[in-house]
Amino acid sequence: MSSTFIQTEAFIYRFRKAISSTCETARSIDRNDSWGKIAKYAIEEGFNELAEALEASRKRLATEINGGQQQSPHYTTM
Repeated sequence: MSSTFIQTEAFIYRFRKAISSTCETARSIDRNDSWGKIAKYAIEEGFNELAEALEASRKRLATEINGGQQQSPHYTTM
C-alpha cells in the first residue's frame, strides 16, 4: 500500500478527532466517503487545510499509479 495513502488516511483520522461530530465533514469521514466527497464538505465548512491535503494526496497517488505520468486516475474512490 502506498505511503501517501497511509499518511493521508492517518491525517484524516487525526483531523476527524479534532472536529465536532455534528458537522457534515465529520459525518462524511465517519461514512468512509471518498476523499473527493470529504473535501467537498470540508470546503463548504471552511476546513480548507483538509481539502487541500486531500487534493494534494490525490494528485500524488495519481502520479504514483500512472508511473510518474501526470494523468487523472482511472477510478473514482478518491
